[in-house]
Amino acid sequence: IASPHLYGITEQGQPDGQTADATDWNPLWGWAAGAVISTVDDLELWGTALGTGEGILSPEMQQLRLDSFLFDIPGATDTRAYGLGLGIENGWLGHTGELPGFNTYVGYLPERRAVVVAAVNSDIATADGEEPVTPVANQLKEIVG
Repeated sequence: IASPHLYGITEQGQPDGQTADATDWNPLWGWAAGAVISTVDDLELWGTALGTGEGILSPEMQQLRLDSFLFDIPGATDTRAYGLGLGIENGWLGHTGELPGFNTYVGYLPERRAVVVAAVNSDIATADGEEPVTPVANQLKEIVG
């Protein structure tokens, strides 16, 4: 991976309480769940495409995708649901991603045409059991509105 880049820390595959540097682990095993090395700039472009469909989906297909959110499944609420490869929470369309040592969030707020991208160099859950990127992404989303 060309520099500069994050160095990833993980507990996956390690004895309890120990961490490993996952920076050079090959992401290809992740197949459709990953296997992509990207930049924050790339993720910003992807966030806009994900939220608008522009450049990746026809307007009709994007509308079908936006209409696919399921609000009547366990864990869903009036403001939080999951659709076709996309979540919605408090108006933000987005998704997280994770490979050993790395955790990302890309979100799009339609009414502001705003994108938030957060990347952290760990996949170790917070004390609350959240993905490590969640507190960072939530702070950024609060700033944007």
